[in-house]
Amino acid sequence: MTASSTPRVTNVTTRRLFFALWPDDDTRQLIRNNLKKVIQHGGGKRVPEENLHLTLSYLGSVDEATQRCIEQFADTLDFESCFLEFDSLGYWPRPKILYLGCSDKGCSNKPDALSKFVYELNKGLKECGIDVDDRSFTPHITLMRKVNKSPQDTEIKKIPWRADHFVLVESKTLPQGAQYQVIKTWPHIK
Repeated sequence: MTASSTPRVTNVTTRRLFFALWPDDDTRQLIRNNLKKVIQHGGGKRVPEENLHLTLSYLGSVDEATQRCIEQFADTLDFESCFLEFDSLGYWPRPKILYLGCSDKGCSNKPDALSKFVYELNKGLKECGIDVDDRSFTPHITLMRKVNKSPQDTEIKKIPWRADHFVLVESKTLPQGAQYQVIKTWPHIK
C-alpha cells in the first residue's frame, strides 16, 4: 500500500448530548428538602443536586454537523409550558435506579402535551440521523443509581414544577463523576 492510498484518519470531535427539562434552583431545593430521608437510605449512589433533570431524549455522541442539525430543528419547535407535579417514588430493578415520578394526572396540565412534544422532538432527531429510543416516554427524575432495592413506606410531599423551557445538555465523564452543562436553552414561546 502506498502513502497516497493509505486512508486518512481524521479526528472527529463529538459531544455526548441529551435534551431535557431543567429545573430552576427553587425546584431543585424542593426535591432535595423533600427527599432527604429517601436519598440517605443508602445502598446506592446519589445523583448530585446540580445534575437533577428530566430527560426528554438521549442523543449519545454527536459530531458538530449533527449538533447543528438538531439545534436548527429544535429552533422550529414550539414547547408549551406544562405543570408537573412529582408525587411518587419509583424503582427500576434492572438498571437499579430510584426515581421521582408522577401519576398520570400529575405529569401535565395538558394530559398528552409533554408526550406529544417528545414524539415530535424524536421525529426530528431521526431526520438528523440520531437513533432515538422508541420506548414510550415516562417522565421521571433519576435520584439514585446502583440501588439494590426501593425504600419501603416512604411518603413524599408533592413537588410542583412549572416547565417553561427545554435545554440541550452536554454530559462529560470526569474522574469525580458525570458533569452536565446546559449548552442551549429554548424558552416557552406562547
